[in-house]
Amino acid sequence: MGSLKKLLGSALIALFAASALSVSAMTIPVSGGAVSIIGALSFLMTAPYILMLLEGEVVSAVNGWIFFGLMSVVFFGYRFALVMFALYSVFGIIFFLFLRNKNLPPIRKVIGATLGWIIAILVFNLGWKFFTGQSFIIFLTEFSRDFAALTISSYYDLRISSTVIENIEKQIIFNIGFFRDYFAAWIIISSSAGAWILHKVLSRRSEIDKLPRLEESRMPESFIWILIISGALYILKGYVGKGSLLSTISINSLIILLAAYFISGLGVIFKGLKTIKFARGMSWFFIIASIVFMRAFYLIVLAGIIDVWVDFRKIKTEV
Repeated sequence: MGSLKKLLGSALIALFAASALSVSAMTIPVSGGAVSIIGALSFLMTAPYILMLLEGEVVSAVNGWIFFGLMSVVFFGYRFALVMFALYSVFGIIFFLFLRNKNLPPIRKVIGATLGWIIAILVFNLGWKFFTGQSFIIFLTEFSRDFAALTISSYYDLRISSTVIENIEKQIIFNIGFFRDYFAAWIIISSSAGAWILHKVLSRRSEIDKLPRLEESRMPESFIWILIISGALYILKGYVGKGSLLSTISINSLIILLAAYFISGLGVIFKGLKTIKFARGMSWFFIIASIVFMRAFYLIVLAGIIDVWVDFRKIKTEV
């Protein structure tokens, strides 16, 4: 009876996360990279089952994950659910194998699992295109549009103001376009952040080594030149050719580096809050603000960039 409750409970938690994140990804503004943050949180769906594997409960983990997959089919349709089930299964296995390697430091486990999953997606995309004649990105875009249409119709059923619904619909169109045009940046940011968050969660419930604290994260000085070059190419995209390979690489690189400096900027803020002994919960205020307000996101990115030359972590504040 206990194992049945655990099976059902873990599946419901994962399903709730999947459905909540799917709806949120359609409606939350993209400012501050919210779509990538939501994508990162989706990796938490695998947490209960990886934890079972770490505890040696292999049968429970496999049964639970299959049960979750069947429930996903009911809620999201068999085609999308099976694709996501397969991809997240691969990620879960890769991440578990890296976690078992006690010779690797935690940060390398996260990087290794992220790279492994990205390679798996590239291989999957080639296979998908070979068998269906359609890009995997196009498939995801079409599903997102269909899912968005259902979301909007449900809002009308709830008698929400038509003005509010129109604004949400515009945001959905923008989010889908962002996802389609910058898929490479999205997958790299969301998978690396997702692996980091997942490791943090699992380290609280198991004996795996803990990752360095966010306050300790700082970008290497050399990366600032890649940011400058990517930014310059983005500004001059009219000259390099919009939609060209160089333009696509520069824009995706710019988005990835902005996300990296955003993390570095959060590290600066968290360290500052810790130095002045401010309430730890305030850190969530900055994260939420960066999701909702674009200016807050850019200010945090700016803090991360300035930190390259001015190491804020060495500045001590006396209260």
